[in-house]
Amino acid sequence: MEMWTIVMISLVLTLQIDKIAAKLEVPPEVPRPPQITTQSASTVYAVEESLLELKCEADGQPKVDQDGYIWKKDGESLDLTAGDIVQSENSGNITFSGTDLLKEEELRHYEGIYQCFASNGIGTAVTGNIAVKVAATPSPNRQDKDLSAVEGASLTVPCDHEGLEGITVSWDFEGTKPDERRVGQAADGSLVFSNVIAEDDGLEFWCQIKKRVSRRSADGPHYTLNVDRSNPVTSRGPDIVSPVNRIANPVEVLLGDDLVLECTATGSPTPIINWEVMNGDWPQGRYKIEDFGRKVTITNLTYVDGKTYQCTASNDVESVSSGVRVTVKSRPFFSLESQKPLDVIQVPGKSVNITCDPSGLPKPTTKWLVNGVPIEETPTMENRKVTSNWIKLKNLKKEDSAVYQCIASNPYGTVIEQAYVNVLTSPPIPLSSNADNYKSVERSTVKMNCSFFGSSPPKVTCSKGGVDISSMDRFSIVKHKQTKQLKIEGVTRDDAGLYTCVAVNEYGNSSIDFTLDVLKPTSIKIVGPDSVIKGNTVSFRAVVKAESAADEVVWYRSEVPKGRGETFTISDADYSDSGTYKVSVSTKYDKSWGYVTLTVKDRPSPPERFNFSTNKDSKLDVNFNWTPGAENNDEITEYKIEFEEDNFEPGTWQVLRDSINPSLRSTSEVLSPYVNYKFRLLARNSVGWSDPSAETRRYSTPEGAPKNPTGVRGEGTSPNNMIITWSRVRGIDQNGPGLEYLVSYRKAGNGSSAWNTAPVEDPLTSYTVENTEPYKPYEIIVQSKNDFDVADVPEMVRGYSGEDVPLVTPNNVKVKTFDEAPRHVLVSWEAVDPTLVRGRFLGYKIFYGMSSDNEADEKVVECKPNVTETYVSNLFPNTQYWFSVAVYNRMYTGNKSEKKIVTTPEGAPGRPTSLTLKRRNATSLFLTWNKPKENWGKVVMYVVTYGPPKDPENEITENTGEQKFTVKNLNPDTYYNIRVKARSRQGMGEEEVLQTRTLRSGIPSTVPFSLDPGSTTTNITWISSPDKPDFMPANSFYVKYVDGNGNENQTPPKDVEDGDKQSITIEGLEPDTEYKFVLVLVNGAGPTEIHSTASTEEAAVTSGSFATEIWFIVLMCLLGVVIILLLVVCFVRKGKGGKYSVAEKEGRLFDAESQPMTKEETGEYKSVYLKF
Repeated sequence: MEMWTIVMISLVLTLQIDKIAAKLEVPPEVPRPPQITTQSASTVYAVEESLLELKCEADGQPKVDQDGYIWKKDGESLDLTAGDIVQSENSGNITFSGTDLLKEEELRHYEGIYQCFASNGIGTAVTGNIAVKVAATPSPNRQDKDLSAVEGASLTVPCDHEGLEGITVSWDFEGTKPDERRVGQAADGSLVFSNVIAEDDGLEFWCQIKKRVSRRSADGPHYTLNVDRSNPVTSRGPDIVSPVNRIANPVEVLLGDDLVLECTATGSPTPIINWEVMNGDWPQGRYKIEDFGRKVTITNLTYVDGKTYQCTASNDVESVSSGVRVTVKSRPFFSLESQKPLDVIQVPGKSVNITCDPSGLPKPTTKWLVNGVPIEETPTMENRKVTSNWIKLKNLKKEDSAVYQCIASNPYGTVIEQAYVNVLTSPPIPLSSNADNYKSVERSTVKMNCSFFGSSPPKVTCSKGGVDISSMDRFSIVKHKQTKQLKIEGVTRDDAGLYTCVAVNEYGNSSIDFTLDVLKPTSIKIVGPDSVIKGNTVSFRAVVKAESAADEVVWYRSEVPKGRGETFTISDADYSDSGTYKVSVSTKYDKSWGYVTLTVKDRPSPPERFNFSTNKDSKLDVNFNWTPGAENNDEITEYKIEFEEDNFEPGTWQVLRDSINPSLRSTSEVLSPYVNYKFRLLARNSVGWSDPSAETRRYSTPEGAPKNPTGVRGEGTSPNNMIITWSRVRGIDQNGPGLEYLVSYRKAGNGSSAWNTAPVEDPLTSYTVENTEPYKPYEIIVQSKNDFDVADVPEMVRGYSGEDVPLVTPNNVKVKTFDEAPRHVLVSWEAVDPTLVRGRFLGYKIFYGMSSDNEADEKVVECKPNVTETYVSNLFPNTQYWFSVAVYNRMYTGNKSEKKIVTTPEGAPGRPTSLTLKRRNATSLFLTWNKPKENWGKVVMYVVTYGPPKDPENEITENTGEQKFTVKNLNPDTYYNIRVKARSRQGMGEEEVLQTRTLRSGIPSTVPFSLDPGSTTTNITWISSPDKPDFMPANSFYVKYVDGNGNENQTPPKDVEDGDKQSITIEGLEPDTEYKFVLVLVNGAGPTEIHSTASTEEAAVTSGSFATEIWFIVLMCLLGVVIILLLVVCFVRKGKGGKYSVAEKEGRLFDAESQPMTKEETGEYKSVYLKF
């Protein structure tokens, strides 16, 4: 009992500490006495080779420092400075050094009752008593022992555990374990053989003792059982080993504990154990019977469980019983929060009450402590009144702050409750976070924290948009435990926004802000069928619309979960799956439900007790009757009766009657003669036809007159015959043997002409009339006859002989065209004489085609016989056609009329061809196209329409007279639809469509370019559209060039031309000069410059060029004149024959050579002169 008392104190103290932490919500900066937050259990076991540690932690303001903790053992203070006890720096936790090295006996020095005191100058909190005990270790007792027992006798083998506490006992066996119904463990741990059997001979077994705290175990003696089979006990009545009858001396158990009742009995054969409550019923849901009836456990005992429980052991010999009377007591406890001491904060001058009114059986006694000191040992206070169950403090002063402990005790335990009285003043301090954001769903209730601490307690009001809403409809400030909340009921969208709550007391005020977002409620739509055919699979899908993610989706049937997730599937559906299903969708802010009803249905079950009876007056009249089968969750919509006969189509079931009203349970039918019937019935619902009912007996009808054939007709296959045909009479309609057909015919219009009759044996179904005139009417009768009788004369049918080629051609054929409708013409003709068509006049055929076409490609329009004009449509404008008309019957078309040639008026042009994107960039597209292939009208302009796909409102239309167009001012990296139409004077033609995309925005890409310099020119060539996916083209370009002297020039801008290769030639350059060239590429995004350097070539000097100089021409002319003069002088001298002085001559020559040349005589002509 002591052990359980200690454990319960631990549980109660631990629970109480948790509750203390939640009593008052106080800001950490507010001064307050300490509270114990953590302590060791009420019993701590010292285990060999393990450190012994005791826990004590407290919270307060100021914080409890290391010196604020005091430990006592058995009422005496522990010296925490001696060194053998180590205290944690930030708490009162202590560790006993060296205990991990001590054995069991050495640890007994530490046994005792410990208690921790925590002080911070305002008050002292104490823990409950902590009992330190040494965890005894089982002593191994491994020895071999022999046991002897007589076959059929009982045997009890004890397990000696030396009275150790906190142990478990189990039994192990070598080899096969005996039947647990016959061999079981008693409440004291003994192994009990209800009866020993021969197979137990040599059985080896032993008990194992395990300490629950140290988890160490030891084996007891190992027993070997020897069975004496010389004088077996054959039968023996039950003997209850435990429990001993305790009716007079009741067993005391404690409220809230578990009660375990064990009944062990011996006997042969093995007794059957049963427990019963003698004066009441078993507690519903709190009891369990196990171990073959030997063990009953009742959990969480209540006072009403104090009853008498009886165990009965029975076998074939007799029954015996033993009872246990149980009384329920209880440890001290507080059934209501208001019965225990509660923390209180109060301002000076006020009064407080501290209550301690515990419950228990017997009634507990109470004892008061203040700061861990018995109240009677503290100084007397005039403002304090003390009773056993309450303390009242009046006219509080700050020094009255303290921690009060109430100790409640009875013979079954002790519980300590403590609370502080904190006397202080404080302005309001927010306990809730500022700027919190709350979310709630429309039509729900939301609570938003607006807690403040203050002493005295502050008054709290809340507002929205400057308006006080604290007491408005749907708004209120509520208290939940120690927390104040702004509560809004029936939340609407208008409630979203910023809220401000203000707290005021006599020492100040404070406020907090928070916001509320209002979400739409979660909605659920269940998609799926409301029915399924048995055996099939059906799925439902929950389509959830929520402004927050769905945390959980659960499907229920009859409130039992069946699946999770947005999809729920039922495989192999059965009738038991029919019913209503609920899907629950939970989000962080709300929970919604959806419902769907499923019906599992199938084809109807076969009708039952289907039979028939005959009519006395007519053997062909029968009455059918039946009982419906199960509908299988789908209403029957009709019945049908089928029959099978064994003469004409044996084994084939045919319909006798269908579409029988589902409300009928009987019906009458007239059968055919000369048939050997048997019948069956089927039912139908929306799923399908049922399996057939059981088949009836066979029934044969007598012979009768046959039925006449149906489908009689007369038609010719050539102008000189008529073939009479009919449908063969079914076997069951022949109504007797020897069926044949009597075929009669005569020319129509002459009622006095004789009938021609010919017999035709079944199964033939045709007769040919030869040598007829083309397309003449005949009257026809086909009558059935069998060996028993002749059928009634049927109705007469009109037929015709074969058709021939028409003898007439339509005249006066005309074709009219329409300028306003160039694709239509009106063809007219004169009506013909129908008698000349020589067949059934079906009407007229209009043949037509284009004059350029092969006549085999002609087209035909058919008209009824009463029509003499019709429109021919879908012609091409501005095209020559021919037309002719002919009549036709079912077999032949007559001769065509003479062709009429017409040309349709000019119309809208055809579709432009080869619409091509030649060039594009980020803001423009350059397009080209060809003329329409069809020459339906002269093109006067082209219409270009462009815009984003599927956005006709933003399309732009422009006109052009050329077969090219640049679409400008587009958005970069955007798809466009471009449509081009040709227009003539008659209107707009069909469109050619191109979808493309502009490039992303960017300056032109860099391209390689080549320079081909001459002496005064340089040709620059580059590729405008390299094959690169990210290439950015240019719209235009120009070239800047600088010579060695820094002179800069620039070419005029030039548009990029069609084609990839672009070039430009720069003229007027200086020969043999280095130039810097810059190719500048331009588009809407900006320019790109590409630099290069090249030198012009040297100038070539030639005679041709030199001779063109003026000074050279003048010089040559002068030289020629001089030469001519010299020649004249020479010839004159020679002609005179005169003598002259050599010296004179030589001197003249010398003088010429020695004279200096004038400036004008220098130059190349000198050499020419000297050479001459």
